[in-house]
Amino acid sequence: MSKYVLTGGPGVGKTTLLAALGASGYPLVPEAATQVIAEEQQQLRSVLPWTDFLGFQCRVYLRQFALETSVAGDVIFCDRSFVDAFAYCSEQGVALPAALHPPWRYDGVFLLAPLPTYEQTAVRVEDSVRALRLHDLIGRAYAACGYTPVVVPVCSVAERVDFLLSHLPGGDLHGRML
Repeated sequence: MSKYVLTGGPGVGKTTLLAALGASGYPLVPEAATQVIAEEQQQLRSVLPWTDFLGFQCRVYLRQFALETSVAGDVIFCDRSFVDAFAYCSEQGVALPAALHPPWRYDGVFLLAPLPTYEQTAVRVEDSVRALRLHDLIGRAYAACGYTPVVVPVCSVAERVDFLLSHLPGGDLHGRML
């Protein structure tokens, strides 16, 4: 099993690219943070990144662990990973608690270049300036953890899929479930 991370700042197209990869038959790990935020907002609870930052990071870690251990396949793509927490903690000026450090390494990391437009949503509350700052911190966090992310350029979703798959060992058909 090979596990690859798609990452980048808010609004760079990770979820859209993952949906396209899923449509091609690849197993996916959805973004844990988005799930936690949506659930907390729906149930009117306050474990959110803007009200209880460390509590939120703990919930995201547990959800990420559950999601990643529940998906099987030869090639799996993850919408973010445990490493992203380092960037968010860095932005907040807090150290990531040792208990929340990544439990394993990934086979590769793809850092999606920021798109020319940015939209806020109910769970993506950052403005465009903060989104770009987080994007930079995320790239630095992966580098600090020993990864060399492949930067996925801004282009159509189909071109991003082709670019990403061409950077897997074995080229664009590696692990494809047709």
